[in-house]
Amino acid sequence: MGMAAASASVSSFSRSSKAAKTLSTVPRLVSKVRGGNDSPASIVPQPLMKAPADAYKTVLALGIKKASQPASKILLLGVMAGLQVGIGAAMAVATLGGVPLMQEQNPALAKLLFGIAGLPCSLLMVMATGAELFTGNTAVVGTAFFEGKISLQQLLKSWSCSYTGNLIGGGLLALLCNYAGVFSQAAGTFTAVADAKAALPFGVAVARGIICNWLVCTAVWVSTAAADLVSKAVATLMIITIFASLGFEHSIANMFVGPFGAMQKTSRTGFVAFFVKNLVPVTIGNILGGSFLMAGMQHLAFGGRDKTSATTTPVNKRE
Repeated sequence: MGMAAASASVSSFSRSSKAAKTLSTVPRLVSKVRGGNDSPASIVPQPLMKAPADAYKTVLALGIKKASQPASKILLLGVMAGLQVGIGAAMAVATLGGVPLMQEQNPALAKLLFGIAGLPCSLLMVMATGAELFTGNTAVVGTAFFEGKISLQQLLKSWSCSYTGNLIGGGLLALLCNYAGVFSQAAGTFTAVADAKAALPFGVAVARGIICNWLVCTAVWVSTAAADLVSKAVATLMIITIFASLGFEHSIANMFVGPFGAMQKTSRTGFVAFFVKNLVPVTIGNILGGSFLMAGMQHLAFGGRDKTSATTTPVNKRE
């Protein structure tokens, strides 16, 4: 019995030693991949969030890449983004329609619930799948244009193809949801929301579009700077909830709400009327908010060859 116990102890110690030895090689492997030496001090942890100047460079590189894609690919990925944003908008409006008592007794809480439900998840899906969202491209591809890295033709190709794809995706989802009948109980809410959006004065719709896409592009910017999915999700949830809860206007989300509302029997606004009265002014506002309030200001702060190089190039000091 004593010999058996001793043998078991030796075997257990041997396995523990092998496990410890295996774990000890992990830092060396990480260090070698990064080009460092074997000492633990050489292993530099990656930051969870990039500095603003570094985030600008990352967005710039992404904008150049997006603008270099063929038009057919941008269009295809635009359809994907239209579906993703559309389903988020559907979730938000359907949730709002399911809490009529809350809307009467606590409208602020109902608006917060509307903001949390759906749309933050939509932007996260877009970011994770590489889909082409027009509103985000106004800032991301706009940054590459401001830096002189792409031509006006490339900028317009990216914007027009992603916008068209988003419109197709939102309209396709509206047709599918209407045929499936999944939102039949909330049909009245969709109609009321679509009619209210179409009734906005032109200037009001433009202003709401500007603020909306400034926030959306800020969420895209922060998500691009974040290193992990959890950080991206938190940033997206917090920022997108602001625009959705406060009632600002997002052209791509409206590409689902407008057509779906127009398909309901109680609708007072057809799709063409919705496009002219809402999508046109909101799109103008989204372009101004994304390209100037976000990309333009970031370009002035961190753009240009001298400003971007100053953050990474060490200064040679005289000995």
